[in-house]
Amino acid sequence: RWLDDGDNSLSIIMWVLLVLHFTISLCGLCHLLLVPEREYKLWKLSKVPLSARAVRYFFWLCVFIVKFLLALIIIDAVDGAIEGLDIARIGHQTHSQVLEVYLSTNLW
Repeated sequence: RWLDDGDNSLSIIMWVLLVLHFTISLCGLCHLLLVPEREYKLWKLSKVPLSARAVRYFFWLCVFIVKFLLALIIIDAVDGAIEGLDIARIGHQTHSQVLEVYLSTNLW
């Protein structure tokens, strides 16, 4: 619970985990895009000119960029709604505090 003290900065361990997650995700993405699996490789690959291959990869890069930007917009909207509604964020309350509010009949 790294938010209890009001400090929103990430610790070294969290940064290491984020970098590790990003690296593994990037390796998995590259493997899925560049190395076809045997069961999906039904026929021999045809020769594609480098320019056509570059256009194809640029197209998919643009698709992933748009998806990432849309995800950022959605996350920002949800964050703004949480802030506007004054909802407690994850990690700001203990399990017992959440349970106390959940089981109480007092709404406010």
